[in-house]
Amino acid sequence: MLRSFGVRVLNFFIVIFVDVLRALPPLVIIILFYFALPSVGVRMSGFAATWLSLSLVLTAFAEEIFWAGILAVPKGASGKRPRSTGMSFLQTLGRLSFPRRCGSLFLP
Repeated sequence: MLRSFGVRVLNFFIVIFVDVLRALPPLVIIILFYFALPSVGVRMSGFAATWLSLSLVLTAFAEEIFWAGILAVPKGASGKRPRSTGMSFLQTLGRLSFPRRCGSLFLP
């Protein structure tokens, strides 16, 4: 959702984060966390290194999925029509764009 705000510096760092984590194999990230971080003073167990690296990889893939869903909403449904009814950008994103692509994920 942060990418949809259009802040160039923030988008740059998000894209770099996602591209790096999607490009590297998860095993390489696990090895980096487990063997390279102790050299800078950060020690973690094998489970913690595995959990953290796989969580970051999953975060990168999930970000791309949600970004594609947000971009798939037609411009009319996320731009002029909600604004004409007085909805703000955040209301449009939270009530129209997000639920259309995520289905009943966020509904009670």
